[in-house]
Amino acid sequence: MIVLFISGLRMYNMHSNASMFPTLKKGDYFLVKLHPDIRGLQRGDIILVRNHTDLTELAVLTKRIIGLPNETIRISNDSVFIMHAFLPESYAYFETHNSPYSRLEQQQIARDHFFVMGDNRDNSIDSRDQRLGTIDKMNILGKVIRIF
Repeated sequence: MIVLFISGLRMYNMHSNASMFPTLKKGDYFLVKLHPDIRGLQRGDIILVRNHTDLTELAVLTKRIIGLPNETIRISNDSVFIMHAFLPESYAYFETHNSPYSRLEQQQIARDHFFVMGDNRDNSIDSRDQRLGTIDKMNILGKVIRIF
C-alpha cells in the first residue's frame, strides 16, 4: 500500500473492475485531488462521488463527467448528445450494447449538477438511473489526476 502525505491528495486502490472498466481495472491505483475547484471540472474528468443511494454498498463511486451544469443531454442507441451535438467517447466500453440505459430522453442538467457515467456502460450505476440522478457539486469528493 502506498501512503501519500501531501495535503489535498490521496491514493486509492480500485477494488472492483465493474463500472469504470477498462479505464480502471481491479488492482489499479489512482491519485485523487480531494475537494477540487468545481469550476475547473471538465467533461471527461474522472471523479469520486458520494453515493447517496442504496443501489450499491459502495460509499464512494468512481465516474466520468459527461454533462456539465446547464447543458442538455440525450442518449440514443448508446450515443450521447450534448447540446444536440454528438459526443465522441473513445473510453466508452460496451459488452452487449443492450443496456436498459441505451436511451435517455433529452434532459436539462441543473445548475451546480453534473451528469456522470461509468465507462463500462452496460455495468454502471450512474446518472442514467433516476435513483442516482445528476450529481450535486457538494457530493463530488475528488478528481482523479493520475492512474497507476
